[in-house]
Amino acid sequence: MSMLVTKKTLGELVASRIRDYILENELKTGDRLPTEQQFAEMFGVSRVVVREATKSLGYLGIIRAAPRRGLSVGMMDNGKLGELLTFHYALSRIEPAALLKTLSVLVAGTLQAGRGAEVKEEAWTELAAQAAKAESEGAWSEAEQAFTRMLLERLGCSGVAFYASVVMGCLKNALGKGKKKGEGKGGMPGRQILDLLRKGQYDEAQSVWLAYFNSQIA
Repeated sequence: MSMLVTKKTLGELVASRIRDYILENELKTGDRLPTEQQFAEMFGVSRVVVREATKSLGYLGIIRAAPRRGLSVGMMDNGKLGELLTFHYALSRIEPAALLKTLSVLVAGTLQAGRGAEVKEEAWTELAAQAAKAESEGAWSEAEQAFTRMLLERLGCSGVAFYASVVMGCLKNALGKGKKKGEGKGGMPGRQILDLLRKGQYDEAQSVWLAYFNSQIA
């Protein structure tokens, strides 16, 4: 039985070394980095290879390059990262049922972990407005993704919120094809979920949310 081995290019290896450099030196957004020439000498490669690496890191926002200012540490662009992950899932041909199971685990786990989270009144108001928009735009819409991400963030699980949003984008691609504009109304019962959460009824909120997910795949 053969095994496919994927080799990293020199540029990919240098990009990895630059990420390591940022972490090892505990650099923050805005901190200056060595020049491309200095990185080339540091890693024993050509400046062309370093340029390839910095461009790939720059696409995701990890590095910023500015004329006369050189390189500095940026901030990860979650929008672009989300697009790449969504494309990866689509290319992998993952079945909607498997994506839905993943989403259910992410949401259910967050609701359990988020019990007792302190959510300010203005945050509840903001969530209610987003929930109403999500319900009007329908299943897997961008508004529904935004509501889910916002709620999971307010419950203290920002990392999970990002991946939940990515999986919902994948489900939109898988299940939303062929629908005309205006179809698919009556999306996630977000305001009902919020009402239950405000009352501390996390198990009930989880049941309503998961029942909604299951209805979308039936």
